Amino acid sequence: MSSQAPVSQTSFLQHLNDSLVRAQRTAANFRRLNTSLVLTSLFSSAMGTMITGLTVANGPIIGTGVPGWRVSCILGAVLAFLTTISVGLSQQLRVSERLANSQACTGRLRALELILSTQSRSWESVVNDYEAVLREFADILN
Repeated sequence: MSSQAPVSQTSFLQHLNDSLVRAQRTAANFRRLNTSLVLTSLFSSAMGTMITGLTVANGPIIGTGVPGWRVSCILGAVLAFLTTISVGLSQQLRVSERLANSQACTGRLRALELILSTQSRSWESVVNDYEAVLREFADILN
């Protein structure tokens, strides 16, 4: 912003508010995705462990004989696959890291709003800090 003509305070506040809304939306989306992937992996892992454990201890949980063993093994394998996919997606997409970054961005933008409302720092200082936030969190705010 400093490389361009000076912006009005109203325009700046609108940009700041838009960035805050975008950062909050991104954080909420990553929070939902993170929660979904964690719960999916926990549930599928627990169910797979329970199914395979019960099958080993008591025999097939569905049906009898070879077909029952097959069904139990298939269920255990499908649940293990689901666990692997959800954990793998979470790691490959860096969901936790991106969630933390979007929350940090939101915090920084809220701090700038507070600084503006209390007028505890100069206008130029706040604009410079906002530019730094835009650079640091470009992947979230663009």
